[in-house]
Amino acid sequence: MFWKSEEIFDDCSAWDLRNRINGYFSSLWGSDITVVKVDYDAMDVETADPALVVKSVYTVTLLKRINGPSFASAAILQDVVAATITIDVPF
Repeated sequence: MFWKSEEIFDDCSAWDLRNRINGYFSSLWGSDITVVKVDYDAMDVETADPALVVKSVYTVTLLKRINGPSFASAAILQDVVAATITIDVPF
């Protein structure tokens, strides 16, 4: 199965990421999702200061109980102007 989203920026908000990837979960699992973003500084401490952010972690939660994982793995491949995100389904 192949699924492609609209462009996702590396500093997008949780809401923007949710809007870009919700179609995958909706089409495969028939469910909505929530996305939470936490930003970290160089010391790996959570920060709200955009100038200090070196890493962002997005947690995606499927809002439907299923038997097993909703995806096996996700990879983000960044090139000079954009990034490619691949999601491997668990089956």
